[in-house]
Amino acid sequence: MEKFKFTCTTCSEVHEGSPSFSYKWPHHYEVLSDKDRKEIAKISDDLCVINDEDYFIRVILEIPIHGFTDGFMWGVWISVSEENFWKYHENFDSKEYEDTYFGWFCNVLPYYPETLHLKSNAHVKPGGQRPNIDLELTEHPLTIDYHNGISWEKAVEIAEIAMHGTKA
Repeated sequence: MEKFKFTCTTCSEVHEGSPSFSYKWPHHYEVLSDKDRKEIAKISDDLCVINDEDYFIRVILEIPIHGFTDGFMWGVWISVSEENFWKYHENFDSKEYEDTYFGWFCNVLPYYPETLHLKSNAHVKPGGQRPNIDLELTEHPLTIDYHNGISWEKAVEIAEIAMHGTKA
């Protein structure tokens, strides 16, 4: 399998390695005012609680790229139930704990139409690793790409939009 590499049409730089983009927080936190972020939310690199009623965990979505070992990686957030949030929190560093949690996708990705609230399942791995998620197959383009994979050309197009906001 080849190593992923492309010359960006926007900045003319050569980018090597699988495209990887991440979000510092869930969309629901992002849209809060600074005041609300301080007063009603708690956030770390991997966990977020808003108003003691909305619970989020940071996860990884990997979209396969045809012909390449590594996929297109998105570091995103999903909302989970309060019960699963606390189980995840309590077992975060466990070397044995594994589980699967249902969640709702909680970031707005570039390139795709509205991605909030897509159904997902987080697969919790032992030892403090971020869970990977599966997306439920629907007619949404992101779920189709997740299940079918994407071409090198499409991966480059998405990466350029994610890096620069628009395609050249």
